[in-house]
Amino acid sequence: MNECNCCGAHVTSRFVQVFGTNSGEINGCPNCMSYRELASGNGVPSDSQ
Repeated sequence: MNECNCCGAHVTSRFVQVFGTNSGEINGCPNCMSYRELASGNGVPSDSQ
């Protein structure tokens, strides 16, 4: 099951594919970030950018 590393909310595998890293990590989701922040890459762990 995929979950946000920030808040623990469930995210779909498609969401991780679009907004996460190649290894499947995501540090933000719509529950804890706006889509503008996610689209800017803020949901990706900083060492992966």
